[in-house]
Amino acid sequence: MQKTLQSKYNLTSPKIKRLVGYDIVNYKVEDGSKKYILKVYPYKKEEIDFAEAENEILIHLQKQQNDRFPNPIQIPTVNF
Repeated sequence: MQKTLQSKYNLTSPKIKRLVGYDIVNYKVEDGSKKYILKVYPYKKEEIDFAEAENEILIHLQKQQNDRFPNPIQIPTVNF
């Protein structure tokens, strides 16, 4: 995963920590002063729909609340 983050997203030395979750696997990724949450969803139609809805809500909240909420970053599908 570290090599993919470096090559696909230009992260120089990402530190990766798996977070506690239920159906969705979440990782905290830190690279220097930048922090990200990487979410890995199972490939199911309902999970894809949930991820898209979650992104739409975050985008809406970010626009309304002056960047108080995280901005979703679209990433390509990658097999690890």
